Amino acid sequence: MLDHVLIGALAGGMIQNSPTAFGFSTFIHLFLDKIPHYFPDKRWKEALTISIDLTLCTAALSLFWYGPFSKSVFWGGLGGIWLDLLLVGIPPIFHSKLGQWHVHRQPHHADERYIWLDVAVIATTTAIIYILH
Repeated sequence: MLDHVLIGALAGGMIQNSPTAFGFSTFIHLFLDKIPHYFPDKRWKEALTISIDLTLCTAALSLFWYGPFSKSVFWGGLGGIWLDLLLVGIPPIFHSKLGQWHVHRQPHHADERYIWLDVAVIATTTAIIYILH
């Protein structure tokens, strides 16, 4: 999820309009989901992965809100993650047809080697945000 927040924030910084940044980041979320994601197959690893990811997302969004960034950066980041929070984070919606479509339309891999793809996307986006701001 952190990759969605960071890429959304990057888009928000480039767009400089909060409503447009939110909408555009929501739209590109669907494309980013086509990049293979690491997702563990064991419950304890799943819980740990989600906890770390949500903590980092909260920290990033807090930085974008309270830091020296324009508000469109925050709204872009939020636009990048709200679909996952809604469709995956709320059990009745997760089990709905829409929630299951969202989860199963993207490639999830339990092999830890795929975590490096997530790390590469996050590191690249973080570097671009740093360079541009």
